Amino acid sequence: MSNTYEAYNDTQLVQSYQADDEKAGDILCQRHKGPLYKFFKNRIRGNRKEDIEVLVQETFLEALKSLRNPKASTPKHFQAWFWTIAKRVMRDWINVQEKQSGRVSLVGVPDPELEQTSIIEFLLAPVEDEPEYGVLESEFGRIRRHFEEAFPPKALAILQLRFYENKTFREIGKALNIETGTAKLKCYRAVEKFRTWLEKHYPDYYRSLNEGR
Repeated sequence: MSNTYEAYNDTQLVQSYQADDEKAGDILCQRHKGPLYKFFKNRIRGNRKEDIEVLVQETFLEALKSLRNPKASTPKHFQAWFWTIAKRVMRDWINVQEKQSGRVSLVGVPDPELEQTSIIEFLLAPVEDEPEYGVLESEFGRIRRHFEEAFPPKALAILQLRFYENKTFREIGKALNIETGTAKLKCYRAVEKFRTWLEKHYPDYYRSLNEGR
């Protein structure tokens, strides 16, 4: 990656791509490929590499095609916009797989949790696991710091175990010395608390996150 592109945030890359800079589109995909691959890997039963790679490519193709639409504007919050596409691609793929084989492909994460999964994972992930080792949009960085400061340690621990480490509620209960049902209830409450917090403090970002549902 050249020094010029390295200094670009997601919005700048999007704007360059929309101005027919193909390299900017390639860099945008490279920046988000790792987290996107991990997102699908944690949710597709069996973790078949070929399935995950198809989902990754389909997400990028849909995102780039949408950005090149003559009527498209630059997404106000790229990461929220991008992850709604990833979730939609995953759900469409799952529906096709289930119709063809009758198998359930989605790892057991209830729908209410999926609504905020991607943004929670990014907020909880270590910096080295984020795109380009911490090259983030400035607003997203502020959201992360504010989130970490605002949430009680126990709520953060539950969200991290569930969404970032992909633990079952039984495993969470064992780790925190609470009943499985209590772990599930606390997780749902933490997700609702996060949704309310995000809507209150970052309403524009919250609306962007909900686009495309």
